[in-house]
Parts: sequence; structure tokens; C-alpha cells
Amino acid sequence: MIPTTDEMDKTTPEERNALVGYCENHTEWFKFTRGVHYERCPKCKSKFSHRVGYQLISQRSFKEEKLKKGRRR
Repeated sequence: MIPTTDEMDKTTPEERNALVGYCENHTEWFKFTRGVHYERCPKCKSKFSHRVGYQLISQRSFKEEKLKKGRRR
């Protein structure tokens, strides 16, 4: 039997939909769940960033300290 993507990644649909988005207006990351919350900043309702290095990322692989260290402004 061929495994599903979730089985190969050892993840659940809930984990796959748990994301983090970056608001350029607040220079802050926000956790949200796709399909439950709007994909916008909860403070100002603007869309999350699409800039390289600031795109949506899963909460599983999100490490803010690592992102801050490796970024050039």
C-alpha cells in the first residue's frame, strides 16, 4: 500500500493547517489555523507578507530565533 503525504511527513491535517504569518505593518509573526481563522493579521487585518523569507510557514518548523538571526534587512 502506498503511504499518503501525511503518513510520510508524520503529520496530521490539524498540524498541516497550523501556520504562522508575518505582518509587515507590525513586524511580528502571528500563529493561525488555515480554514478556521482568516489568513490576515489579527491586529490590522492586512494580508500576511509574501516577501522571500517572510512567507507563511508551518508552526511545526517555525523557529523565530533562527529566522531573526539569518535575515538581512
